[in-house]
Amino acid sequence: DKWAHAIHEPEKGCLLIATEKLDGVHIFERAVVLLLSTGPVGPTGIILNRPSLMSIKEMRSTSLDVSGTFSDRPLFFGGPLEEGLFLVRGDEGVRNSGVFDEVMKGLYYGTKESVGCASEMVKRNVID
Repeated sequence: DKWAHAIHEPEKGCLLIATEKLDGVHIFERAVVLLLSTGPVGPTGIILNRPSLMSIKEMRSTSLDVSGTFSDRPLFFGGPLEEGLFLVRGDEGVRNSGVFDEVMKGLYYGTKESVGCASEMVKRNVID
């Protein structure tokens, strides 16, 4: 149950640090990636150290229902492959919702389809 431990293969919840560009993609250079899952189609992760210069309300996207709840939160560039992933901190209420996937104890991720649920949970103080 230690946070830091030796691993032989990447596992869900680990941090990967890119030391040089991968496959000619400069986006990953010096990126810190939190591995969200390791499924049969390959790993899914989110870049943690690429903040953008805008907030969520400035992204002008109609695909995400931010409904004011997340409008002032910072927006990060999480990577070039998957759109609309986000992280939330929470407890049993988040885990039991069945909407979010657990990365590690107290940390979950959702997709653009679950933003509305996350918004409601923020209003009920289930997540912050």
